[in-house]
Amino acid sequence: DRHRPAQRAPQPLRSLRGGAENLKQSPSKTRPPAEDRQLALAVSSLLVLLCSLALFNGLFTLSPLDKTEALQIGIAETMLRLHEWVEPQWNSHLYSDKPPLPYWLAQLMWNRFGLIPELARIPAALCASLGVANVTWLLRKATREHSSARQSWGRSALGGSLLALSPGWIAFAHTAVHDIYLAVAISLALTGYVVGFCLPSNESRGRGWALWIGLWCGVGFLSKGLLGIGLPAMIIAVDLCLQKSSRRQLLRPGLLACLSASLLGVISPWLIALAAGNHWEYLSGFLGFSNLQRATQAVDGHNQHPLFYLPILVALLWPWWPMLLSALHQLWQNRHRWRQPVNQLERLQQFAGLWLLLGLGLFSLIPTKLPGYILPLLPAAAMLITAAPRRPRWCLRLIAMQLVVASLGLMGCLIAAQLGKLGEYGQLIQTSPLALPGLVLTTSLALLAAVRGGLDIREQKSCFALLLSMLMLAFSAPALAKPYNQLEQQPILDLARIAHKKHDSARVLYVVGRARYSVVTVVGLPTIFGSPLEVASPRPISSHANWKQFANDQEALVIGTCHSIDALKQDHRIHVNPLGRRRNHCLAHLLRTPKR
Repeated sequence: DRHRPAQRAPQPLRSLRGGAENLKQSPSKTRPPAEDRQLALAVSSLLVLLCSLALFNGLFTLSPLDKTEALQIGIAETMLRLHEWVEPQWNSHLYSDKPPLPYWLAQLMWNRFGLIPELARIPAALCASLGVANVTWLLRKATREHSSARQSWGRSALGGSLLALSPGWIAFAHTAVHDIYLAVAISLALTGYVVGFCLPSNESRGRGWALWIGLWCGVGFLSKGLLGIGLPAMIIAVDLCLQKSSRRQLLRPGLLACLSASLLGVISPWLIALAAGNHWEYLSGFLGFSNLQRATQAVDGHNQHPLFYLPILVALLWPWWPMLLSALHQLWQNRHRWRQPVNQLERLQQFAGLWLLLGLGLFSLIPTKLPGYILPLLPAAAMLITAAPRRPRWCLRLIAMQLVVASLGLMGCLIAAQLGKLGEYGQLIQTSPLALPGLVLTTSLALLAAVRGGLDIREQKSCFALLLSMLMLAFSAPALAKPYNQLEQQPILDLARIAHKKHDSARVLYVVGRARYSVVTVVGLPTIFGSPLEVASPRPISSHANWKQFANDQEALVIGTCHSIDALKQDHRIHVNPLGRRRNHCLAHLLRTPKR
């Protein structure tokens, strides 16, 4: 028996052996499942904590901000009061600038927790957190095939952290405006394209990912209009021209039909409701003014230089912009491999660079420019930074020095407040015990990162120290913003509440000076932004229409700075009766002499 020739292994056993050999060739499949689950749990817990401290901390510190956020919250409140879900209205008139998805989300929050205006920010913060999770998940999908578990999860956590700790992402997560919803919808739509048609391991799921792309393009349309469809379509179209394999997978009639059906399934109920209710005025204003006119000419005076968005991108991505410059430089160095990337991570790097550069070029060409327009480019910047093969030491040192200078500057302000050099603002800062310790820790961590980066100690430790330093800076910011609420916002809202109680026979409110959109809902009266002695400008929206309706009213209320209200007394046709004063703002009852 010992000399009997060895028999061939049974077929199932040979299959198992072959599978084991394949597992040895793929690092991602040799990982123990328990280790992968532990790393996934650790990264998820880290990002939940990070989003809680950066995106939800201080969410209710400030009252609705004039003018844009207060306008959007006022529209949602008006729709809730009128039980209107189709056509946005505000200040007694139609508002056709924006679609209604953010208003619906705010109404859901108020129906559940009560009509508190600041609760409208919760969906924005949740949406921003979803964007962070999406970037983390996409980086994990792109790195798991050729990296170890620790490297893959570490790179994914870095990408999500960079996005969560970008000032632009933090700021728009704290405000109930449309930009954050559009940015996340575009990010999720492009994620569906990358995973379904760019990474080769997912070719069999093309139909599901086509439905996913159409779904989130529809959400983007309901968030801010045609840009939610146009920007992803442009980026995907250019990428398909460059990548033959992706073009072969996506450009099939069945998949395009699925994508179109999903898109129409999301947007058609609202459009059908508008048509059924004969809301053609809204549709013409929404498609004409809010989309086409903004794309072809500067409106509301928002005309800027073509290079306007370069410093804005640096500001929204501060202090991580040096790593973005380095990542773009590395992408250019590897330009000879654009059509044939060596792995999935490089494919993602190329697509993120295309996303960033095409979006930046498109927004630079559009005449109407506002800082929030380029918010959809921040996820691309975070992924481009993370997918870069190298992070030079000069980047880490420059980031660290930015954090050190910012922290020292804020610490100087706090010390000046302690010495009584900042007046009332400084006295209120002194009541925030976490501000100074947080800034001291921020400075220490940034200095530590600068030293480690300069001594070429492990890059991961330097990055971790920089992220923790930025987190402490973001955590300290609400304590520094609290005095603004008490000194600038609350006096105006207090006067608006007095006006609500004492308006008597007055049927209209004038807001002179700065446009205070936040008073409209509180007062409960049609509002005109402008002096009663001058013809109101067509913008802000509905001011001109209200002027026509109430131009001959003999009684009105007026809110503004005390100096501007005192100036009204110089006209003998107007009698001004003061009703209240808060700091340098006043409320008065205005009585016009009848015309003879």
